[in-house]
Amino acid sequence: MSRSPDSGIYAMDFKMSEPQQHGPILLLELSGRLDGRAAQALQQRCSEIRNQGFQRLALDLSRITFLASSGLGVFLAETEEFSEAGGSLSLVDPSTVVSAVMKLLNVDRFLSIVSSIEELKSSISS
Repeated sequence: MSRSPDSGIYAMDFKMSEPQQHGPILLLELSGRLDGRAAQALQQRCSEIRNQGFQRLALDLSRITFLASSGLGVFLAETEEFSEAGGSLSLVDPSTVVSAVMKLLNVDRFLSIVSSIEELKSSISS
């Protein structure tokens, strides 16, 4: 019996929380598979947030179960976009899967990665 990748047998679907304000930082919690379709939705949401005037965005990646190259591309592109707008994009508590992909492709050195939102808040206020 053939199943489509969207049937739920492979991993849970991608979900994005409503933005949560943490002082000067807006936090989005992501979960599930960050594949091509999800990457497009994430990039659109990041753009909306930037256009609303927010300069600091944090993405909680602790519940990401799969990371496609398109998802990684969003992290890199949005890091640049937020930087050009005078802000920053930070990746919070990447799951083992996400960390492994970033290290394998050697892109972790181009990204702001923190273990918690508290760590990010204290680095900003320092």
